[in-house]
Amino acid sequence: MTEEIIRLANDFPTTAREKAKHDRDIQAKEAALTEMANGLLAGAKGALPESEQERLRAEVAKAKATNQSELGADTSDEARAEYRRQLGNEQFKIGEYQQAAVHYTEALEIKKDVAAVWSNRAMCWLKLANAEKALADADQCLALDPEYAKAHFRRGVALYELGRYADACKAYGEVLKREPKNSQASASLRLAERKLAQGAG
Repeated sequence: MTEEIIRLANDFPTTAREKAKHDRDIQAKEAALTEMANGLLAGAKGALPESEQERLRAEVAKAKATNQSELGADTSDEARAEYRRQLGNEQFKIGEYQQAAVHYTEALEIKKDVAAVWSNRAMCWLKLANAEKALADADQCLALDPEYAKAHFRRGVALYELGRYADACKAYGEVLKREPKNSQASASLRLAERKLAQGAG
């Protein structure tokens, strides 16, 4: 039998038939769990302290939530790209910027029109001292969403690092148009203006 391979959000390969069977198994497991929990709680009245009954109810609710998330496993490109973006975010938080960039790149290979992913990858390139790539990604983000203040800021940082101080001033100005109280953009603008006054860039 030939079947089309589909991918879950985490890129796990499966088929529609296997996914349907998995979903049926999850539903049966949940029904059995609910029946067992109801039986235990009915027999526990007076036998178990209320705190223990509450703990049992919490465990059942947690198991049901896990089952529901598995049951609703999304196979769309949006879900797959979002999964990769989340992996990138996790790696970025622990300072693994190169690995975060890899995950963001994988997300963009699946879905190219998510501005936040371009902006996030631009930040990775800045952390990795690659201002040219950061500038390219910030520009791509702004092509998708011209109002994205973080991308304007990251563009400004990249331009500053490239010695293009006048352009950096403009980029920081774009941030301040959108976020007038952004102290980081204000401080960065002053630095770029100082460089300009010294005759650089």
